[in-house]
This record gives sequence, structure tokens and C-alpha cells, in this order.
Amino acid sequence: MPNGAFAISLLLALGAAAWFGMRCFALKRSLRRADRELRDIVEHLEDNRIVKMPCPDRDLEAFLRTVNRALDGIRRQSVLYARREVQLKEQIERISHDLRTPLTILKGKIELLDTRIKAGTASPEQLEASTAALSAQVERLERYVAAMSSLQKLEDREPERSDIAFSRIAELIEDAGNGLARSNEARFALFASQRCACEQPSMRVDGSLVSEVAENLLANAFRYASKTVSTRLDVRPTEHEGCEELVLIVDDDGPGFSCAALKNGCAPFFSETPSKERFGLGLNISSLLCDKHGGSLTLENRPEGGARVTARFACRP
Repeated sequence: MPNGAFAISLLLALGAAAWFGMRCFALKRSLRRADRELRDIVEHLEDNRIVKMPCPDRDLEAFLRTVNRALDGIRRQSVLYARREVQLKEQIERISHDLRTPLTILKGKIELLDTRIKAGTASPEQLEASTAALSAQVERLERYVAAMSSLQKLEDREPERSDIAFSRIAELIEDAGNGLARSNEARFALFASQRCACEQPSMRVDGSLVSEVAENLLANAFRYASKTVSTRLDVRPTEHEGCEELVLIVDDDGPGFSCAALKNGCAPFFSETPSKERFGLGLNISSLLCDKHGGSLTLENRPEGGARVTARFACRP
């Protein structure tokens, strides 16, 4: 009898050893395959592939989910850097073009003034007028340089996230909207999604950054609105598992965006109505801040008329 029990125990032990051996072999083979896939994916990030586990294992599958999330983040950063490189080239071209006009005016004024001085025909009034014109162009250049400096500071800015209640974000946006509505003699309304109004979720975002973007978008909307600006606020799940985003939609009843604005509205220094006070940086700054916060900024026209700007901010745990 003891010999029979020993034989059974030995068979069970051998069976368990064989099972664990086969299991380890299968997992080792799966890891090798996953390693090859990962190497190939890293070399071809643009293919938008993920690493898969051919042999089911709960712990390793959890690890691969983490790896795939990291890969997705790398892809997003790669796309962002490529887009910023294109924007930088466009920005350099635009800066060159924008600087050419005041520099040409300065050169012409100086040459004219020099000619009159040498000929002895420059009257005190002409000298005063020329000096005023030169000063105005110099001031414009100084404001332009200050605007470019502010853009550079934005590039170095990183979000400072903290837990903020949905109601607090809504309150900040509503205060800004009501203040702008009074100064522009217009109407303002803020709508929250039904879920957020009931649940009042807490978000991990940079409240100051979100508020800055909201103020920029609202100011731009009131500048073109006929009578009314409205906003909608929501927290929505993203395509990435377990991730959410804060969504701010700003609508106005103005003329809407032109084709050029829809295409280039977020580019630095783009403006269809340039002035000495504004250099067309509001939407560009808002777009940069949304990118910094893991989100995006999109422009579109409403079917019923008017413009719509949608800002998204990643709500990370």
C-alpha cells in the first residue's frame, strides 16, 4: 500500500513538473515573440500596432497593457513633435513676413528724412512727424518681440495638476463669461452635461491653465459674436482605457470662421483683422496649452451659423 501511495505521489509530482515545464516553455516562447513584436513596433511607431500575448497569462497581460499604454503615449508625443516642427517652420516664415513691413517702413522713413536733412528742406513739423512715425514702428516691433517672448515661455511651461471639483471649474468659466458679457453688452450661458451636473466629478487638471484657455476662447468669441456666447462643459471617456478628458465647447452667433481661419486659425500670428494691439496669438496660445495638457483644440463652424471652438484637457489620475 505504501508503495502504491508513493507511486501515485511520484506520478502527480512528475505530472505537475511536466505541466509547469510546458507552461514555462510556452511563456518563454510568448515572451520571445512579444519581444520581437515590441522591437518591430518601436522601429515602426507610425503603424499604430500593439504588443499581443499569444499565451494567456494574467500578470503578463497586465504588463503588456502597461507597455501598450506607454507606446501609445510615445506615438502621441511623436505626432505632437512632428506637428510642432511644421508649426515652427510656418512660424519662422510668418515672423519673417510680419517683420518685413515695419522694417520697410522704417527704412523708407529714415531715407526720406536723411534726404531732407541733407538738402536742408526738413521743417520742424516734418521732423516731428517723422520722429512720431519712427517711434510708432519701433513700439510695434517691441510689442512683437514681447509677444514672441511670451510664446517661448509657453513652450517651457508644464501643467501643475491637482484634484479640482467639476463645480469649481464651471464656476471659474462662468465668472469669466459673465464679466465679458457685461463689458460687451452680450448674453452668456454655461451648460454642464447631465452626468457632471449630478455627479460633480473631481478631476486632476491644472485649473489655472484650463481657466486661461477658457478666458482666451471666451474673449475671442465675444469679439465676433452678434449677441450670444454659450459654453458646454463635460467630462468624457477617451479611446484609451481608464482615461477621461475635460471638454469645453465655446459657441458664438457671429459670422463663423473663414476657410483660411479653419485651416490656420491656431497658427501663431494668424489674424484676419490684424491690429497694433493684437497679433493673432489667442487661439495659438490656447492650442499650445491644450497640447501641454495632453489634449487638443479644434475649430469648426456651427450648422446653424456662428463659430465653435472645442478644447480638450486630459484628466490624468
